[in-house]
Amino acid sequence: MPIVYDVIPLKRWDGRARAAVISRLNGRLAPILAIFLTLIAVPFGANNSLSWLVAALFLTLLCAVYMGAVAHYDPLRPSALRQYRLSLALGALVILSAMAQLLPHDLLRLPDVAAGAPPRLGTMTRPATELAVLRLISYAALFILVVECCHNRRRAVQMLRWIYAGVVLHAIWALISLSVLQDQLLFTEKVAYHGMATGTFINRNSFATYLAMGATVGTGLMWVALLRPTQRSARRRRMPTSVALQLGGLVVVLATLAATGSRMGALVGCLGVGSVSALMLYQHRVALWRIGLGTLAGLLVLIAGAVLSGQSVTVERLFFALAEGEARPELFRQTWQMIAANPWWGYGVDSYPLAFELYRSEGLRPDLTWQAPHNTYLTLWVEYGVGFGSVTLLLVATLLYWVVQGLNGAERDILPAAIATAVIVLTAVHALVDFSLEIAANTYLFVALVALGLPSGARGDA
Repeated sequence: MPIVYDVIPLKRWDGRARAAVISRLNGRLAPILAIFLTLIAVPFGANNSLSWLVAALFLTLLCAVYMGAVAHYDPLRPSALRQYRLSLALGALVILSAMAQLLPHDLLRLPDVAAGAPPRLGTMTRPATELAVLRLISYAALFILVVECCHNRRRAVQMLRWIYAGVVLHAIWALISLSVLQDQLLFTEKVAYHGMATGTFINRNSFATYLAMGATVGTGLMWVALLRPTQRSARRRRMPTSVALQLGGLVVVLATLAATGSRMGALVGCLGVGSVSALMLYQHRVALWRIGLGTLAGLLVLIAGAVLSGQSVTVERLFFALAEGEARPELFRQTWQMIAANPWWGYGVDSYPLAFELYRSEGLRPDLTWQAPHNTYLTLWVEYGVGFGSVTLLLVATLLYWVVQGLNGAERDILPAAIATAVIVLTAVHALVDFSLEIAANTYLFVALVALGLPSGARGDA
């Protein structure tokens, strides 16, 4: 008797099915990243080695699992990173230059040390540089994950909403800890900045930068709610509620920003809010003179609000900054002397506090220890050398170029690019006089917002 075989038709695993699987994967990854950005700022702004280790482990494992899943379900899917090869190469060069500092060599010319000292390294503080390398890798992993999972513009806007909600929560907690909990820092007594909002951060200026980026996101979302009424009448009726929620969150963030007492924080906050507002309004063909007049009026309203809310200390510090006679100009001068003594190879990532003591001279208070030169550009050149330190600046410049390209898209697509542009501008200005971008929580938020602003190109809708 002949054997008869049954033919069972197999379900075709076509391109649409693969794209649907990747879309679901990306949809689940986006809120995970948003939650990470909110939680990582809790332990003192992620300004400690344990936070860096946890973040590096979590993000690298998540990146590996994600890439493995994509390779399994859709091996022919083009990477969303392919059009940013130059930026990726520059980022890899930054990480490799930090790793190279861990190799023994004699290129680092330092002041004379005792005879019989161990071979010199490219860094003065090897443990600190090792942790810095892990931190840099975590930044890269976060950038890759955000670009890959949020190239869909709707998902990118949704992730902006989640990120903004996290910033609002931090602002609310900062006001509660300042007033209700009698000015505490994570249920412990503060050692500095008494009477000023710091949230979960140790430094008020760093927290102010975090809030300024959040205010920029909130302003962009508010303009979307105001300028894009939908065609469906049901949604149009809900629009006032959406605007009220966005405006309420923005008021909380700006009030907390004023409560930090940070001069530059207030300045760059206004710069970020004004920049994203100008870009959104210009996209809707509002006259430039109207934009300028509205920006000026908004600035006056913010100043008046700060004074009326009892936060006039911020305004006073802003207008009387030059009269305070701070030591930063002298700090900048002595830091430049460090760079001139060793311009090419640097002293090692995260080695500034120790290296500065070798060159410190009169003119600064002897009872203070300077952890940073209060200028991120100087920090890069001190720790990496002028050459490799400038690679980071070139990296941000290439990303800014791509983000600006995204401003030429449709009205719906401009929001992530407008926010990213404003965030780059405000952080670049603040980096001239402070080290806020050297605080990991701020850098994670900065990386995510810039990655969200990159144009989607021809990457599909997954």
